[in-house]
Amino acid sequence: MNFNVFGQVIDKLDEEVSMANTKRFERVGVRLVALKEFQKEIRYHNEKQPDNKIITTKQASDLVVKPKTKSLPKGKRAYAHTLKKDYVGTPNVFISHAWGASVEAMLESVITYGQLQGDDGEACYYLDVLVVDQHEIDQSAGNNSVTADELSTVFAPLISSCDEVLLVTTPFSEPLVGQRMWCLFEITVAGLNKVPVTVVAPARDVESLEEDPEKLTNVLMNVKCETATTTVPGDENHLRTYIRNQVEGGFDGVDEMFKASLRRWIVRLSIETKDVENARSLALFMNKIAVMMDGLEDYEASLQLHETSLEVLMRTDGEDQWYVAATYSNIAKAHLKLGDYIKALEMYNKSLAIYIKVHGVDHTDVASVYNSLGSVFEEQGNNNKALEMYNKGLQTFVNLLGADHSSLPLLYNKIGLLYRKQHSYSKALKVYKKSLEIFIKDLGSEHINVATTYNNIGSIYERQEEYTKALDMYYKSLAIKVKVLGPHHISVATAYNNLASVYDNQSDISNALKMHINCVAIRIKALGEDHMDVAQSYHSIGTIFFQGGQQTHAMAYFKKALAILLPLVGPEHPHSIDTLEWIESCEA
Repeated sequence: MNFNVFGQVIDKLDEEVSMANTKRFERVGVRLVALKEFQKEIRYHNEKQPDNKIITTKQASDLVVKPKTKSLPKGKRAYAHTLKKDYVGTPNVFISHAWGASVEAMLESVITYGQLQGDDGEACYYLDVLVVDQHEIDQSAGNNSVTADELSTVFAPLISSCDEVLLVTTPFSEPLVGQRMWCLFEITVAGLNKVPVTVVAPARDVESLEEDPEKLTNVLMNVKCETATTTVPGDENHLRTYIRNQVEGGFDGVDEMFKASLRRWIVRLSIETKDVENARSLALFMNKIAVMMDGLEDYEASLQLHETSLEVLMRTDGEDQWYVAATYSNIAKAHLKLGDYIKALEMYNKSLAIYIKVHGVDHTDVASVYNSLGSVFEEQGNNNKALEMYNKGLQTFVNLLGADHSSLPLLYNKIGLLYRKQHSYSKALKVYKKSLEIFIKDLGSEHINVATTYNNIGSIYERQEEYTKALDMYYKSLAIKVKVLGPHHISVATAYNNLASVYDNQSDISNALKMHINCVAIRIKALGEDHMDVAQSYHSIGTIFFQGGQQTHAMAYFKKALAILLPLVGPEHPHSIDTLEWIESCEA
């Protein structure tokens, strides 16, 4: 090996980046062919020494890298210095991995990914075990502690200058990168500098995930980066400080970066398997992953998966299949969550047309899509169309299941709410009472859904100025809520507030005041002093006192309300202006 020629390459690279501390950390990368050579050396060692096998990257450093480089001149003892000139270059891909994980799995993951990307030698990988002097930076001896200055002047610029960070997650069921503080630092720097983070994993992990997608949910739900550690305590302190200072939300922010990287990989993994023969199996797999993404509120990922599933199903099975209709509905749901109502309506209508063609008009799937269309129209504020769709769905369900089926009360309540908004109170009462009848039959008289329906009926009677009936319904709702939820639940406060409204309409100042005081006491306990709902309660109490001619007490409560409103919404907000006007009335 011509060390003079290689030294010129390294010197040139160092001059280009003008980076501090290059004596310890050279900015050099190795090409894919070098990773394959390193992989061969590890396999050769394991073949020759089966009783002393290399498992981890740490062992690869001790048993391959250090022996191979110990005779090199000081300052030139990185593994990269043993390679041919065309095997090295300026790094543009950073490999983030855990030293305690399988080195074979790490190399397999990176090499496979590089080959899939058509790596023709342009990619140059920064892999610490190969490009850092392992004699100088000895993990086992504990003398590799980096300074805070090196974090900001060496590693952060190195990562941010790369085109991509490869995050090696193995074993995927409990990825060690999520437990290694250095990996989290690397993800953090990449995220802050908009460098794409790509998850890579060995084939066996990918296969196990395809067999059991629930593993993905377990991993994503259990990411907790703050528990990560380092081998050297000094490193951990510097890295923790860096993350807390640089990332909004600290470790919670890093958790989200890590999970976002995993979600992107899951989507890519699913899409890369789209050419399998069994379209239904693939659609089921993608659907499971998409549902998981829905649960994580990553609706863009969900949409991408469902659209890819649709592409496969259309190509292999054609459009007139119930599962194609279901996929259109899933796509519509994702569009709805993303606020694209036009696309949601378009997709739901496609789903509806296929379901009707496949099942006929009287089918629960058809009814469900009518209800989904109703939800979109309701979100748009088009209550007439929403009612039309809900009623079509309801009629279909009634034809199939009967008017008293246990699945229908929530739909009755939705329809009742829209009738209430349209001031069609008689129609609203009719469907609310039907809902109440079914809830009591199926759930018993003390279920929270029964309480909610009593409240809904009470709101109709209040609007019809049938206050005695309204009070009866509101008190029934209150009694159930207190028993089921406890006397200090925020929903109980709402019940007291509704009762106060009726008493106020009846000019029963004493009972109205009593209900408002009960309400505000719970709100303060549940929400804190400085909440808009507390301000609303104070304002209501102020108006009660004002109506009773007690301006001094009224002003005290209006001022309490204003003290909350001003910091929250400012003096120009309608609530603030209204409260100020009441204060002026008290002073008049």
